[in-house]
Amino acid sequence: MGDKRSRQIIYRLALVLLTFSGAAALGHQLLWTRRLADLLGASAESGVRVFSCFFLGLGLGSALAAVYIRRIRRPFLVLARLEAGIILLTLPILFLPELTDWIWPLMGPGMLVAWQGGLVKLAISVLVIVPPATLMGFGFPVIVRGVLERGGDLGRHGINLYAFNTFGGVAGLLLVAGFLVPAAGASWSMVAMMAVNGGLGLVFWALHIGGRQRAGADLADDNKVVGKRLPDPGVLAVAGISGAGVMAAEVAAFKMYSLVATMSFHTPTALLVAVISLLAVSAWLLPLVVRLCGGATNTIVISSALAGVCFAVAPVIFMAIVSRHHPYASNSSVFDFMLKFVAVAAATIGPAIFFAGMLFPAALRWLGDEGRDAGGRQLGWLLAANGLGGLLGAETTYRWLLPQFGVYQTLGAIGAAYAVFACGYLVWRSSLRDAVPLATAAISIVLIAGLMLDRLPRIPHVNVHVGFRLIEEKNGREGHLAVVDHVNMGRAIVMSNQYVLGSSAARYMQERQAHLPLVLHPAPRSVGFIGHATGMTPGAAVLHGPVESIVSVEIAESVIGAATEHFADLNHDIARVPYASVLGEDGRTYFASCHELFDVIEGDLFLPWGAGVGRLYSREHFGSVRNALRQGGIFCQWLPMYQLTPDQFAVIANTFEQAFPNPHLFRLTFRTRKPGLALVGFKGADLDWGVVGQRCADVRAGDRIGDPSMRHREGVAMLYLGRYGSVRETPLNTLDNLWIELDAARERLAGKPDSNYLIGDRWLEWLRGDTRVFDQPGSDFDHVRLADLGFTLSEWEQALLAQDERRARTLGIVLSPNLPRSLLGDTSANWLHWPGTKLPVGR
Repeated sequence: MGDKRSRQIIYRLALVLLTFSGAAALGHQLLWTRRLADLLGASAESGVRVFSCFFLGLGLGSALAAVYIRRIRRPFLVLARLEAGIILLTLPILFLPELTDWIWPLMGPGMLVAWQGGLVKLAISVLVIVPPATLMGFGFPVIVRGVLERGGDLGRHGINLYAFNTFGGVAGLLLVAGFLVPAAGASWSMVAMMAVNGGLGLVFWALHIGGRQRAGADLADDNKVVGKRLPDPGVLAVAGISGAGVMAAEVAAFKMYSLVATMSFHTPTALLVAVISLLAVSAWLLPLVVRLCGGATNTIVISSALAGVCFAVAPVIFMAIVSRHHPYASNSSVFDFMLKFVAVAAATIGPAIFFAGMLFPAALRWLGDEGRDAGGRQLGWLLAANGLGGLLGAETTYRWLLPQFGVYQTLGAIGAAYAVFACGYLVWRSSLRDAVPLATAAISIVLIAGLMLDRLPRIPHVNVHVGFRLIEEKNGREGHLAVVDHVNMGRAIVMSNQYVLGSSAARYMQERQAHLPLVLHPAPRSVGFIGHATGMTPGAAVLHGPVESIVSVEIAESVIGAATEHFADLNHDIARVPYASVLGEDGRTYFASCHELFDVIEGDLFLPWGAGVGRLYSREHFGSVRNALRQGGIFCQWLPMYQLTPDQFAVIANTFEQAFPNPHLFRLTFRTRKPGLALVGFKGADLDWGVVGQRCADVRAGDRIGDPSMRHREGVAMLYLGRYGSVRETPLNTLDNLWIELDAARERLAGKPDSNYLIGDRWLEWLRGDTRVFDQPGSDFDHVRLADLGFTLSEWEQALLAQDERRARTLGIVLSPNLPRSLLGDTSANWLHWPGTKLPVGR
């Protein structure tokens, strides 16, 4: 009786410990993904690389456990040491920014964009992720074996342990993403997860010291599988397919949801929560399903076939949901958005994940029953196969399936793989006489073939209701790209059905983003651009005579291809300019590798709520850009004020000031509907209106730039908003606290963006505030009067927009006699390029 009670206590305690262990593991994985993105770049590849390294480590650890579990006599002592090892090996990830600051400057930009850069990124990922993940993978088989060797069954108790470990992963994700990171930042969140590992280690140590295990017991003594060191190949294949299929589907599903859902920090977390919750439910319900199917083998076949059909039909269900209403359009909180996301995921890929999630626990059931390994000695091999499968599934989907077939057909291909496996497993087990599994597998192949040949190719990737005329679409690792034509926007690039990366209608505004910093510098010979998009902004640098070198960096290589192929007539064919380089690389990483190489660096209008985009507004990034500038250099960071609240702007500006004290502010246009603002910082110099006058004279002499505002310093001064005058203390945006990304995503998802973003009258009201200060004007040039004139021009533009004819007429009377004669008399200027609707003088 005492032994039985002791076994029950150990079993129940193991359920609790594995719940905490799962929470720590998935919490770490989420934080490691973010940490590596900060260092290696916020691309899809960095996320997939972390996933792959994590599963590689889990697989290696499980394989090592399978090999050495015969020799383990004190499992709780081993587990205590494993938890201590995880803490120790997580320290390099915790201090990764400090430990690796020297790498990119040492390599330099040339090596970074060559093969050496990719090799170093891979090496860093493997070195920091695989070792702690290996210890995590080693631990689960040991604790399961430690429980089962006291009397238990892998097919029942082992599956319950697996289910609790999986449920723990869900709790860890919610804790980290929903509370720890917003409250404490990434580093302290990692410390909290390490504390969980520490607590687990202390419990395991106490169990070891307390002698709750049999002294000197050898875990290999009981339940030996005579004559076998490896499990049955069929059950290994099931474990491998389970890992590969779920990870492949997760990668593909994320791309599918990115077509409609805001891709913030919270979105991948919500998908992980949905997937892992369903896997846990599958494991929990497996005993019932096994009884209904008539055994583990039938369960594996039927579940594989049904998973295949559900994966293939998931895009059809997805389109049926999102075409009727936008499920994420209105949310009361970020948590509400995540709940809706989980609900949509459950309705679309949920059935497929549920059936696919049956495979691994069914493999455990088969191993414990028909495989005669009730004690779980060979569990490590199944976990190793599962981890290796996860690695191969993620990599194959990201690197081959998505670029070749697109997201919908990729899910169909994953479904087809499950159906083919169901038939193959039937043959392997010689179970072709079982009518129900055979019929299910055969019907699944027919249904999936029909979907892939007819229905899936016809599902659109771009919103058909917007009025786009599709010119070309491409499927890439970064997502779906469409080159479109629109009656208002003209030719444009649309990424993942959400982000418009420039358009021909906005050509001259995008060119002005380059012109402005270039006319502020006395001799801009070397120019760098963070963000390429259509290429119109970096292409504008070709029009400036002093420029001898142009480097444009774009994270999405498919965007570079589209800009080269479809926008060469608008971007001055920059990809073929001899002194220009267009590079596929993360902007933050690239400029961190440069040292005093550029006279001018321009940062594009980055939407702050995008996953990983907040890094480009961080203290660390601004510091790297300063290091990349020569003495006298200029950094111009454009901000989409129509996507920012006043508080968010203050945080970005105060952070910018850490690297560039007393920055200057310029507006992009006099229009108020979608205002842009430039933070302009100088390194070892300051704004000199005499320099601006000379550079504008050079522009007029070259006569290649038609924009009147860039041909005269009076026009530049009308766009000037003064120096930034910090009126209050705010947090600084850092790689660790993710302040901008989290707050901008919260506003976007659950705030009141229509009421809080700086557009229209709110933009003008903000400009009237005390955020701006002006230096005293010089004796020969009154930039303050001209800046005030520019503000009045914006008020006139807003009156026109609001159809307030009386106010527009009054403001026009004030403006007309005060507009600079030099601008109005420039007969070589092209007034279609003017940064506003028109001028109130009859032009």
